[in-house]
This record gives sequence, C-alpha cells and structure tokens, in this order.
Amino acid sequence: MIQPIKIGIYGSDKGHGTAKIMSTLLKQKAIGHILISVLRYEQIGNEMQLIIFQTSRLADIFAMRPDIILFEHTQARHCDTDLSGLDAIAVLETDDTDAANIIADTGISAVTCGLSQKSSVTVSSITDTETVISVQRSIIDLFGNVIEPQEIKVAIGPECGHEYEAVSAATALLLSGITPQALENV
Repeated sequence: MIQPIKIGIYGSDKGHGTAKIMSTLLKQKAIGHILISVLRYEQIGNEMQLIIFQTSRLADIFAMRPDIILFEHTQARHCDTDLSGLDAIAVLETDDTDAANIIADTGISAVTCGLSQKSSVTVSSITDTETVISVQRSIIDLFGNVIEPQEIKVAIGPECGHEYEAVSAATALLLSGITPQALENV
C-alpha cells in the first residue's frame, strides 16, 4: 500500500484558493476541505497518493500530522497549538511573520514563496493559460531530492486566483516529490 503524503493548508477556510489550484494542477476535483489524489507516473512506474486538507485551526494541523504545512496568507493568527514534534516542511509567504513565529523553535524547516526576490520560489510570469514558477534557490523535497533553480511552466492562468496561491500550491507539490518535469505535464 502507498504511504500517503499529507499536505495541510492552514489559514482562512473561506476561499480554498490554494486547494483549488492544487486540484487544477492535479486535474482532480476537491471535495469540501479534503482532496485525495493518486498520481501515477507511467513513464517511471511510480505511484503517489496525496491527501490535501485545509483548516483554520492549528490543532487540526497538529492532529493530522502533515508532511507539508502550507500557510495561506491571512491576517494575524492566534497560535493555539505548539507544533513541536512535527516532522514537516512549512511553505510560507516571505513576509508572513505570523507563520514564521508559529514555526519558530519547532524544528520545522521552511521554504518561502511569494513575489519578492527574497523568496525561494516566486512567480516569473503569468499568461492567459500558464504561470511560470521560478525556483530561485535550491530546495529539498521530502525525499531528500534537490530541486535546483529553474523555471517551471504550470497550466494555471490568472483566473485561478492570487499569485501567492499559485506559487505556494506549486511549491507544496514540488516538496511532496512531484518533479518539476512532471508538474509541467500534470
């Protein structure tokens, strides 16, 4: 049986923008707050299962024990749960000090994304049919694979929402082990 990779999206549960973009990239339908997807890469014979959930409660994140925690850009959040002990990678907006404070001193590593040159992953350009994601610094996925700086074209246009949601969704999927080449063709 495939060990699922869990991606927890923490933030406002009103828009579900990041989950919708992941659903679009994976060509799956999101059902409520949970998207379960099985990806099969015929060219290399791999299979991967993703469980993607969204919540506005940090306690839910801790209880689900995700491999990746994606912080959606929201206003100041009350930190009601200590995330120490989670073996996870956080994806957060470069200027999100609230998210940085939540993971400070927990041992959770972080990958920043956004529209800043300081971001590890950013948006290079957007057309009507695609967004070009730019990996500006090497990042390491859950399996220890290094993703080198490069540009990745993904099939999502501006109608999918805010640029941060697009770049954070793509970043979380890259960290989950989906290769840049596969992400371009998903």
